[in-house]
Amino acid sequence: MWNTCYLANLAWVLKMGELSLDGNTIHTDASKCKAVSYGCLVELEKQLQNEVKQLFELGAQADQGEASLPEGLNIEDEIAFRKVRLETLANTKAALEVWAQARYAQEKAEYMAKMQVREEKAKKQGEKPRGKPPEPPTEGPHEKDQYNFTDPASRIMKNSTNNGMTSTTTPR
Repeated sequence: MWNTCYLANLAWVLKMGELSLDGNTIHTDASKCKAVSYGCLVELEKQLQNEVKQLFELGAQADQGEASLPEGLNIEDEIAFRKVRLETLANTKAALEVWAQARYAQEKAEYMAKMQVREEKAKKQGEKPRGKPPEPPTEGPHEKDQYNFTDPASRIMKNSTNNGMTSTTTPR
């Protein structure tokens, strides 16, 4: 199969991109600055909602003549900008929650299989199995689940060669 693909690629009949069949991680060019964790996402959402609330209060005070607006501040534009960011964060949050549901289903299936093996082993031996039982998976997104706006399929991972960080993608 590979020989045929290789020859077709050499003959310019087939153009191949990067391909991963074994689940290895692949280096990506996703920006570390454009990645956000679920915990940070929740905090950003609260902060933006507070900013919108403060802008509405400032606008109401300016309408009543109690306060003057700083020069160059357009409240409608600022509120619209923050509303767009809130929508983007809501979509990101929803994507992370979908990924968390898929992960939970997989972890739950693995947990149930481990518990089944443990119960069968207990019946076979006639006594309680040794060691700690496996912990059940937690439902929902974890604090450190990440979403990258540059490349949503990539994740920021520790790099063991220089103790830095790299962005990689793994097939899901």
